[in-house]
Amino acid sequence: RTAPDEVSWAAGTLADAGVPLAQLVPAGVDPDGIPSRARIVVYRRPLEARAKGGAELADLLHEVLVEQVAEYLNIEPDAVDGGAP
Repeated sequence: RTAPDEVSWAAGTLADAGVPLAQLVPAGVDPDGIPSRARIVVYRRPLEARAKGGAELADLLHEVLVEQVAEYLNIEPDAVDGGAP
């Protein structure tokens, strides 16, 4: 059995305590040869479980999306968010 901190996720996965919160899926071609756009998959239930209310959930979602967009663009998160509170 693998400890939560030892789980290795696919590149682009943002996890907390061994639980994925979001995943960046790069653009590519699916097995049928159909091109696909890059997308960010957000795992709703793990985010909701970490938030104590609507405002906290909104803040957490914002933080997760900033991290994922920064990873996609290969820049620092502050460049995406501008250091906003």
